Amino acid sequence: MSHVELAKNVIRQVNQIVVGKEAEVEEIMTAFLANGSVLLDSLPGIGKTTMAMAFSRALGLDYNQIRLSPDVTPSDLTGVTTRKTDGKTVDRQPGKLFCNLLLANEINHCPPKTQNTLLDAIKEKQVITENDTLSLPNPFFVIAAQCFSGDFGREHLTDAQADHFMVSMSFGYPNFTQECEIAKSNGAETIYAQIRKRDPVIDRKTLLEMQREVDNVYLDDEILNYIIEIVRTTRGYRFIKHGASPQATVAFVKTAKAAAWLNGRDYVTPGDVLRQYSYVLWHRITLTDAAKMHRPQKGTILAEIAKLIPKPPAKDAGD
Repeated sequence: MSHVELAKNVIRQVNQIVVGKEAEVEEIMTAFLANGSVLLDSLPGIGKTTMAMAFSRALGLDYNQIRLSPDVTPSDLTGVTTRKTDGKTVDRQPGKLFCNLLLANEINHCPPKTQNTLLDAIKEKQVITENDTLSLPNPFFVIAAQCFSGDFGREHLTDAQADHFMVSMSFGYPNFTQECEIAKSNGAETIYAQIRKRDPVIDRKTLLEMQREVDNVYLDDEILNYIIEIVRTTRGYRFIKHGASPQATVAFVKTAKAAAWLNGRDYVTPGDVLRQYSYVLWHRITLTDAAKMHRPQKGTILAEIAKLIPKPPAKDAGD
């Protein structure tokens, strides 16, 4: 079985557990193939934990989760080092970061130092302690969830903080049919027991091989220029206070390659770029105060920008 077929089997297995989130599940797999982390806007009880656990099982990854309440400290993430009674031997207790996949709930509710420790780990793939710099397991991903800003005591991440995440998405309520299915599936056997009964589809080594294949997907200069024009147009566009940074360009390139690879191609098309459009840009633009007065939706503004940039013609690699 090819690596692409295995990746699609991962998606299918997660979708058997997580009801009604097919697009989101595929995008999270795309981000993992591109070696990136995911930011979720969500409310409690929507299925984030189920989804993260289902992914960790299907991918054969070590999994941790943490609720980033106000009393969580950086050492809860990085771990602690103590010296034994002989004064020479050091005992290290690793923190929550030392896994392949971390679900970090309520990232916008913890102290700034804890928040920055997590964001630095996402960017650098390592943690710095008092005595040492420690590499995190490979691969290392974070699925971080922030509560809606209307909740008391919580604000969304700043532009610079959100920029650490490759993609973002909203995890909303299920529709009526989906909620019925969720209710029926939660019988005597818990959802977590159902996940544990599943065999991993792949292992870490296979996932790393997939990532290397994604890196080798061909990106034509015309499509790269198309991506850069999209990102640059967000800067100074009407109703946009802060446009996307160069990290958005990097995220576009990586996720478009992963999307192409998942579709069985070794080259990127304009369609691959557009499929990643909202996921890459949504958390990277901030609207102006005038936008609050005129009330344009962020999605409407992004749609306007997409129409402004001429799409390069789709063509085979090397043509």
